[in-house]
Parts: sequence; structure tokens; C-alpha cells
Amino acid sequence: MCSGLGGKDGFLSIDCAGAGDHQSGEGRLIDVSVSSSTSRNCDEMTRVDVNFTCESQNFLRPNGNVRAVPSPEKNSIVHRPQHSRARLISIGIIAVGIAGGCVLLLSGFFAADAAEVVRVVDGDTVIVKSDGDEKRVRVLDIDTPETVDPSEPEECLGQEASRFTESVLSPGTPVELQFDHDAHDPYGRDLAVIRFDDGKSLAEELARRGLGVPFETGANDARLEPVREAFREAASSGRGFFDDSIDCTVASGLQQLSANEAKIADLDAGSSSSDAAAAAASTVAILSSLSSLETQLGIDSPMAVRAFVLAGKRSDIKNARTAIEDLHQRQERFEKTASNR
Repeated sequence: MCSGLGGKDGFLSIDCAGAGDHQSGEGRLIDVSVSSSTSRNCDEMTRVDVNFTCESQNFLRPNGNVRAVPSPEKNSIVHRPQHSRARLISIGIIAVGIAGGCVLLLSGFFAADAAEVVRVVDGDTVIVKSDGDEKRVRVLDIDTPETVDPSEPEECLGQEASRFTESVLSPGTPVELQFDHDAHDPYGRDLAVIRFDDGKSLAEELARRGLGVPFETGANDARLEPVREAFREAASSGRGFFDDSIDCTVASGLQQLSANEAKIADLDAGSSSSDAAAAAASTVAILSSLSSLETQLGIDSPMAVRAFVLAGKRSDIKNARTAIEDLHQRQERFEKTASNR
């Protein structure tokens, strides 16, 4: 037996007892799926995900009968059948191997509901129907550029993010809503991961295309790391916010700044008013080519800039701001010199 795992109150088992009528009777355990990445023994603990379904919503029994869950094969997945009355619970656990099975150390449990897409509001907000009711879902773990808030300007790639979400979540698409610690936000929206039938999540796919940034809402971070990994993939592959061929992106502005480095280095007012005027005109032309970048840098925390900061490129943003400020100072100086001669 492993030591140092805490008291028995820290353990939870899969138990469907009492699922039928909230008080008594045996709820039927439909299926269980477990995935993990390391072996389970007393020397090595690993975080795994366990998904299981009972016939009723009320079956988690932390104080009920303890039942050992046999250790499955590595990354084994058991098919989860459709069940209109089923409610899924995904448990983030620490598993420690013992003879013939494993002990489950509770680190959180998260409900999930089957739902059907009604319509897409924007990249990270979707209207779904679940249990006969329409719900407005704010997708967890991702933040996409603003498009619908009348008090905010439309952000770079906002339309692209919305179109992608619409392309994968057409009306009637079946999805799974996976919840975390907080089920609702202050605006009354459901907070959930939206997962497709193939197991992929909307947040991960948006991040992988560079159409949104990883976003933590309160304590809801159980599934955030895969989104961060997908975002890093987008940054390294030059997708979305990191695509310098898309005019509105910071990546495009930085590419323009780099292309003008030689011209900036050659700026010189010379010794005559005409030289100063020519230098001022050249500076204006350079700044004009950087107008999109300057606009992004001038907005209060635009997502295109946040993307670069989150990708570890804060110094690129700082250097760009310094370069643009320097160009404006040069322009002012050249124009003043030209008018004084």
C-alpha cells in the first residue's frame, strides 16, 4: 500500500448506487473510459482522465461504497454509446497502482451534457439546445477576437474565427459540453468545453489555427494545457495571428518594419531644407506602411498583440513600439528643420 496519500476522505470511486431516484436503487454504469500516459505504481503518480456514464444525473457518491476501478491498458478508450438520459462525468484524478486495480485520489470532477448546436454567435460563443432548453455557451479555455460587441472595435481575425466555428458547428451538430469548476459566468452564460464526436475540442482547433488565444476563466483550467500546446503549434507554424501575409496581424506589421530597416537607417535630414523635407516625406511613407501595426499597438490590449506576448514574443512588441515612436520623432524633427530653413 502506498503511503503519503492522505486520509480516506480524499478518495472517490465510481458508484452508480442511488442514481435512479436520488435515494435508493441501483443506477446502471453504462461504460468507463480511461486514458493515461505513465505506468501506475507507488513510485510514480500520473494524472489521468476517467469518463463514465450512469443512467441518471445524480450518481456521484463520495460517501458511498468504495469500488476499485481495474487498471486499463495504456490510452485505452471504451466506446461511449449515445443515451438520451445519460449524463457524463469526467474526473481528473491521480491514479496509483495496486494489485489488481488502482486507488483514485480525487482532484476534481466535471459534468458533461449532450447538446445540439442551434447557431454560432461568434468564435467563442455558441447557442445550443440541451435537455430541451436553449443555452448560450461561452467556450472555455479560448478567447477569440471581438466581432459582436457594439462598444468594441472589430478585431483582427474576428470574422475568420467566427467563420471557422460556423464551419464546424452547423445547426443540428451534436456536441458534448464538458464543464469545469464554475458552470456559469457573471452574464449567465454556461461555461463549457465544446467537444466534437471525434474527441477534438473547439478551443484546441481555434488555437491550432491561430484564431484565438488560451484564456483562463477563474478556476476553470482543467483542460487548458492542450489549448496552450495547440496555440504554441500555431505560433511555430506561422498560422493566424502569426501569419505575416495577413495584413491586420502584428506579424505582417513586423515584417513591414523589418523590410524598412535599411530605409530607416539611411534617414538623414542633410544640410538643406530640401533634404529635410525629403527625409520627412520618406519617414511619412515608412509610417504609412506600418499603419496597421501602429493601430494594433495603439489599441488597449488587442488580441493580435496579446497573441505575440503569450507566445513569448514580448520583446518583438516592445521593439516595434520603440521603432514607431522613433520614426514619429524623426518626422517631427525633419519637418521642423525643413520649415526653419
